[in-house]
Amino acid sequence: MQTGSPHLWGSNEPHVDENGVRRLRFLTRIACIWVFLIVARLFHLQILSHEAYKQLAQSQQQKVLEVRAPRGTIYGRSGEALAKSTSRWSVVLNPRLVPNAEMTAELLSQVLELDAPALLEKMKASQEQNRGGRGVSRRVGALLSEGNTGRACIGRGGSRRARQRWD
Repeated sequence: MQTGSPHLWGSNEPHVDENGVRRLRFLTRIACIWVFLIVARLFHLQILSHEAYKQLAQSQQQKVLEVRAPRGTIYGRSGEALAKSTSRWSVVLNPRLVPNAEMTAELLSQVLELDAPALLEKMKASQEQNRGGRGVSRRVGALLSEGNTGRACIGRGGSRRARQRWD
């Protein structure tokens, strides 16, 4: 003799709970909407707003920061100066942004009083490292500042100056 519900003892077919199926469909729809919203937001950020975020990133990474921290002169017991603060001009060149390396090396060698072939060789060697620089006198810094074409960073600084700018 069988006891219990007739659905359980008379049939071999599985019982489907309609409320459970309805809840599962609802959760599936919510998950699909959620995935669609995430994909839409990623599309907006990466495709539509790409330029704005690129400019924002560049403005955060490339800026001129001048730290004025003159140390003053350090004197010994007998009153002689052991160390002095000095400022100097620096020339920093990005060889990847220079369209004509030979002409640039020739012009800079005249102003910096360097050998043009040696300077050209240094420019080509530093092209892989994307940097190059030399301390120069106040007169040379002023001359180079007048003719700055945006391919070199020229500025006055000392040992406490940080300068990052590639036009």
